[in-house]
Amino acid sequence: MSINTNPERFYFVDNDRLALVEKNGTTTVDGASTSYKTISVAKPLRMNTISKADHFLTGSNIQENDWGDANAGPLGQIPVQFHEALVWKVIALGYKTPPGLDVSAAQYFDIEYDVGKNLAVIAQELV
Repeated sequence: MSINTNPERFYFVDNDRLALVEKNGTTTVDGASTSYKTISVAKPLRMNTISKADHFLTGSNIQENDWGDANAGPLGQIPVQFHEALVWKVIALGYKTPPGLDVSAAQYFDIEYDVGKNLAVIAQELV
């Protein structure tokens, strides 16, 4: 068995779990051969992630009067201060696609989105 002093490390996500492996010769476990094994050195790991909201609720899962509530419905898991900025972005995307193609309107709503997003970030930091 050779020991690779500079192993190539990889990661993959399976069943909502992160796996870290390294390439290091051939290993056989339970009759299955692989060229990868669990990393041999444990070190601190910094992960930058973007959280992903659960699937948006549909009309069958929530009450009809919840759609006006900022904490329920499709925007329930997105902080309230970002809701208006998201609307501007959706409008801008609408103007970027035919048949409603209007580049100047799309640029206007993209600017509104950027301003709204920046204000929302500032508001979130103050909370």
